[in-house]
Amino acid sequence: MILEGFNKDKFRDYLLVLIQKNTRKSTLLQKNGINLATCDPFSALFECATLGIDMNEWCTTYESHRQRQKTLQNHIGKLHEVAISCLPGWQESASTADVENKSLKVIAEVKNKHNTMNSSSALATYKKLEQLVDGVYEGYQSYVVQILAKHNSLSYVNQFTPSDSSKKQAKKSPSRDDIKVIDGESFYNLANDNKKGTMKAVYELMSEILIEEIGENAKKASLDNTFKSFIDSVLPSNRPPIKPKN
Repeated sequence: MILEGFNKDKFRDYLLVLIQKNTRKSTLLQKNGINLATCDPFSALFECATLGIDMNEWCTTYESHRQRQKTLQNHIGKLHEVAISCLPGWQESASTADVENKSLKVIAEVKNKHNTMNSSSALATYKKLEQLVDGVYEGYQSYVVQILAKHNSLSYVNQFTPSDSSKKQAKKSPSRDDIKVIDGESFYNLANDNKKGTMKAVYELMSEILIEEIGENAKKASLDNTFKSFIDSVLPSNRPPIKPKN
């Protein structure tokens, strides 16, 4: 069993919180409508012109969806932190890194997408991990986890060397074996005693819980063949093995 020892109750509790937040945001948008003061008029004009829609349709369909999606995405990174902390031996670490495993001597910062960080935030993440592995987590391996990689069909674990663009001549951070960047699926496997398919198993568990809690809409999404093809492309079963790059 891939998720043996996984804390399903903790995972379910967080999903219920996420469902409530997403439902609340949708209800507020339906009740109060879009706050145009926070919208981008350039984007609105461009989309209306190219899609052949009026401002009312843009507000009720496109911008409303964008705001709901933004609210959800703000919590999805946290969802993965919670999921990883539900694996045996792992816990969230609010005051230091996102997650840690004291037995494995591993800490990690979890980012939902490969492009979540800009150059300054990437450098700040490097310095944070550098301070931790040189201090209270000396002897630990640290990772920056990119849940959704740039190329979902590839696995990687590379030394994390963001550039310092504040200097006149941008210079990469020192290369260290104890500070690496890794794709999400590979990290899930590593975190779960190297069991292949852990991230997909977590996704399938989430689907089961959503069907139990929400019902027909969640069941319809899980049975959608197009959606299944999308998941198979993001989490392929024939993903190549990790190829370290120094």
